[in-house]
Amino acid sequence: SQTILDIANMAISQIPKRKEKRLWSMNGKGEIAIHYHAFDEEDEVRFVVDEIETNRLESRTYKNLNSYAVLYRTPAQAQLIESFFQS
Repeated sequence: SQTILDIANMAISQIPKRKEKRLWSMNGKGEIAIHYHAFDEEDEVRFVVDEIETNRLESRTYKNLNSYAVLYRTPAQAQLIESFFQS
């Protein structure tokens, strides 16, 4: 959605000596984004997992985990996220 790409554009613009670019989507604005300042990696992952689980309980449409995507920066983050869903 454009909301996600607006956040990406903001992050990209902070990189020094980065070629100017503007990401855009024809899919519309999309859902609002939530900003959460985590205390550490585990707190960050717990927040993401809790948000997904809450959404799954409240949603009629998005009950299956295949309906969700989690973006992360490093493979270590992926391992931590996966460990929460496997437990």
